[in-house]
Amino acid sequence: YTQGVFVSGARTWREALDCSREVVRHRWVPTLLNTIVFQAIAIVPGPIIGFLLMVWLHLTPTVANLVSSLIYAVAVPFATIGLTLYYIEERKNPYHKVTPSVPSLPGDGQPDLIAGTDEMGTLHA
Repeated sequence: YTQGVFVSGARTWREALDCSREVVRHRWVPTLLNTIVFQAIAIVPGPIIGFLLMVWLHLTPTVANLVSSLIYAVAVPFATIGLTLYYIEERKNPYHKVTPSVPSLPGDGQPDLIAGTDEMGTLHA
């Protein structure tokens, strides 16, 4: 979840790992399964389609590799976006115990511990 934590306001990699650990606590199996699915969606189609292009259309390996690379370049950002959205949903989970070490998301009704704003977005010095 480090990408999602950085999107929601973590400033250092240690802070991002701490926040991620708090969100995943006691929910690591669904998190692992979602991570595997999103990464498989990102990684698997490119090589399979490249192989099929070489076998069925008799394309050169260079052209098949180019097509595979383009598919990979399009799919990986979607996987990262999907995992980030899953993190945001887990962060809003009402059954998840929120601790002060986890920064809040804008508009989730909790004070923003990083940016210094309240739930309405008003900046406090």
